[in-house]
Amino acid sequence: MVNTVVQYALHMFSTQDESRLEDILRLEDAVDRKERELQNAHLERLTRNECTPEAGMIFSDIVSGLERVSDHATNIAFSVLDEEEQKAVHDMKKLIREEET
Repeated sequence: MVNTVVQYALHMFSTQDESRLEDILRLEDAVDRKERELQNAHLERLTRNECTPEAGMIFSDIVSGLERVSDHATNIAFSVLDEEEQKAVHDMKKLIREEET
C-alpha cells in the first residue's frame, strides 16, 4: 500500500495528473487503519509476552515509519493542488472516512 501511494504521488507531482487523487486518499486512509490495527495487535502480543520489548520497539518504529512515508507522499502529491482543490480534497477525505466507519 505504501509503495503504491508513493508511486501515485510521484506521478501526480511530476505530471500534474490528478487522476489518481481519490486512489491516493483511499490508500492513505487504508494505511492509517492498517497502522492502528498492527499497533493494537502488537500491544496484545506484548501483553501476552509473545515478543520481547526490543523486538516490539523495532516493529512499532517500522510500522510508524511506513505510515509517515505514506503521509509525506500524500502531502507531496497534494502540493500541486491550488487552495480550492485542497479544500475539496479535505472534504473528500472526510467522506471517505465516514464511508469506512
